[in-house]
Amino acid sequence: MSSVAPPEDANDLHAERYPDALLTHACFSVSHPRIGKDLSLEVLAREPHVRLSTPDAGEAKPDPIDEALVAARLGPRRCASVPTMARWSAVIASTDRLALVTAHQGTVLMRLNDGLRMLPLPEGLPSVASPRYMVWHHRTQASAAARWLRERLRSFLFTGAIGPPVAVPSGR
Repeated sequence: MSSVAPPEDANDLHAERYPDALLTHACFSVSHPRIGKDLSLEVLAREPHVRLSTPDAGEAKPDPIDEALVAARLGPRRCASVPTMARWSAVIASTDRLALVTAHQGTVLMRLNDGLRMLPLPEGLPSVASPRYMVWHHRTQASAAARWLRERLRSFLFTGAIGPPVAVPSGR
C-alpha cells in the first residue's frame, strides 16, 4: 500500500485507490509522564510528535493539524520522522513522543510493541484523510500468485469498509 499514486506517465504500473484512511487517534507510551485518561488540544500541541516518513510526493502541502493548532494560538507541532513502522513503534514506546494515527495504524503499532496505548484525538481538529493506493507492475498483472495476493489485500481492506476500489487511470 502506498499513500502516493503512481505518476500519470507510468505506463508499466497499475493502481487502485482505496477509501482514504482518517487520522483518529494519538498513540503514545503507556508510561508517558504527562498524558492521563484523556487528551486535550493543549496537551496535543505541547507534546513532541513523531511521524512515519513517506516518499517525497512533490511539493509539501500545509499540514491541516498544524494549521488548526496555529489558528487556536497553540503553535505547530514539533515533529521528528522515522522511516519504518517498527522504528515508529520503538520511538513512541521509548520516548515521550506521540504519533497521530489511523485506528488501524495504532492497532499495528500496539501489536509491534505492548508498551503503547491510544486515545481519540481531541475535539477541534480537522478530519485528516490519507490516500491509499495499491500499486503493481504490469509484469505481475497476469500472475496467479500476484492476483491472489491483490485479492487478499482487497478483502482485508474492505472487511467492514464501504465501496469497492477505484481503478486509477494511467497512460496505458
